[in-house]
Amino acid sequence: MRNFFIGCGILAGVSICFVRVEAEDLAQDRLSTVIIDDPAAAIEFWKTAIDNDPANYVAYNKLGLAYFQYGQPEEALRCFKKSAAIKADHAETYVLTGVAYNTLGKYREAIEYLERAVELGSGDLRTFQSLGVSYFSAGEYAQAIHYFEKVLEKDPQHIEALLGAASAYKAAGESQKAKERFIRLKDTLLEQGKEEDAAKVLIMISELPD
Repeated sequence: MRNFFIGCGILAGVSICFVRVEAEDLAQDRLSTVIIDDPAAAIEFWKTAIDNDPANYVAYNKLGLAYFQYGQPEEALRCFKKSAAIKADHAETYVLTGVAYNTLGKYREAIEYLERAVELGSGDLRTFQSLGVSYFSAGEYAQAIHYFEKVLEKDPQHIEALLGAASAYKAAGESQKAKERFIRLKDTLLEQGKEEDAAKVLIMISELPD
């Protein structure tokens, strides 16, 4: 059981990792290209941008990302939802909102926003991986498998998706499929020179029922 929680911990970490990626195509104006490494400075910069233009959904998304880097996911969520209220058809904002809900442990809300992002055309690996995490954390393993496998269709060596799929198959009682994904995960980790992580996966494989 201990190793299962190792897996969950890694999955939970994915949410934070995703939300820190600079969002592409936030808007066509030059503000979307601004990157400020210091979160505190970024917060002040984007607050000023919002004061100058309260309808700038780009600035709200950027401010939300800065709050996330500053360790304030609740404030980040508030910003993303404000952005969605300004521009309701922007898929990236729904992805960010869903990831924020994931980080806060509100998986049903995360699913709602991430599925809406898919409806709006977001079909990248990050969105599918985030949905896999949401459904896995909500205990809906069939849906989690569906989205992790969609990631693996595009990137067969995606570490987080392999871990997610293996963990979801295991939780769903599909030991053989879990073993197949764990083995591919182990092999991928070995190819990347991550022997210690690969050894942990071997333990997970050994604990699967026959």
